[in-house]
Amino acid sequence: MTTATANVMDQIEIGDFFACSWGYNQTQVDFYEVVGKTKASVRIEKVPKVVVERMAGSDRVAPNPANPWRGERMTKRVRASYDGTPSIRISSYSGACLWNGKPRHQTPWGCGH
Repeated sequence: MTTATANVMDQIEIGDFFACSWGYNQTQVDFYEVVGKTKASVRIEKVPKVVVERMAGSDRVAPNPANPWRGERMTKRVRASYDGTPSIRISSYSGACLWNGKPRHQTPWGCGH
């Protein structure tokens, strides 16, 4: 394990969330909760989101860990993003960064969802 990997992993705690924005011609946001970690990877599960504000053309969403629904658990290798914060690859078309606690913008339902 390199020092850079150790520094990135030190920023992650169990219970933190990763936010994943993705989509073409629309923006969708998914949230993943950290449920475990190793020296270089995190164990995550997808959690539901809640709309915290509706605006013209976009919704602001945040994770809703109180909802009991959970997605499949995955283990993902952690790397440093361009600014040194933790990031993970979710799929071939999406990645996630450590969530900063601020609601994220997404395309509202009915506008391409």
